Order: sequence, then structure tokens, then C-alpha cells
Amino acid sequence: MSDNKIIQFPNKMKIKPEFKIDNHAIRLHTDIKVADHLTEGLVVNMIHNMGENDIDTENPEFIKDIGFLIELVKAIIYRDMDIKHPMQQMVDIFVNSAYDDEQGLYTEFDYGCMEEVVKELRSEINDNEPEK
Repeated sequence: MSDNKIIQFPNKMKIKPEFKIDNHAIRLHTDIKVADHLTEGLVVNMIHNMGENDIDTENPEFIKDIGFLIELVKAIIYRDMDIKHPMQQMVDIFVNSAYDDEQGLYTEFDYGCMEEVVKELRSEINDNEPEK
């Protein structure tokens, strides 16, 4: 005789687990893919047009500028989709908008503020560099 006692539970009382799908993450991923694709299309067309107008699109400085512009274009599209992008903060700091009856809504780039920020960043970078 066996000392093991097996208790049989009824099979018809199985509980099916409920799965919750986070549609927000899926939607965000899709929106980012759309924004990135749109950015790529816009910038590729612009680079092509610039090349046709004798702008040296192979110049390393041009490549750096375009890299910056790509992120800026992406930030514009992301903002419209309520997606955060670090470049949006930069635009909010350096670009002021106002309204007047003659011009309507217009913007002004605050070069003075930008120069101060760049100077401060360069100073911080130099302060944090190890001495040679």
C-alpha cells in the first residue's frame, strides 16, 4: 500500500488568464517609425536638391550640419505627434514667437542666448577635461 495520497481537482474549473496589451507602446513605436520615415524622405529630397544646386553634400561640415538638421526635423514631427525629443527644449529656449497686427505670428531666433549657452558649455567642457 502506498503512503502517497493524490487529490484530484476538477478539470472544468480552469481559470483562463486575462492578458492586457499596452496599445500605447505599440502606437508610440508605430508613430516613431512613421516620423522617422517622413524625416528621412524630407531630408533625402532636400540633400538631392542641394546637390543639384552645386552644394558640396560630401563635405564633412555639411554632413555634421545635416545630422543636426535631421534631429531638428524629427523634433518638429515628434512635437506634432506629442512625442518628446530633446531638440524641442532647445527650440523652446532659443526661438521666441510673438504676434503683431502687421506680421501676424512671427519668430525670432535669440542668437545672444545661444552664444551664452555655447560659451558656458565650452567652459564646462574645458573645466572637466583632464590636464595633460
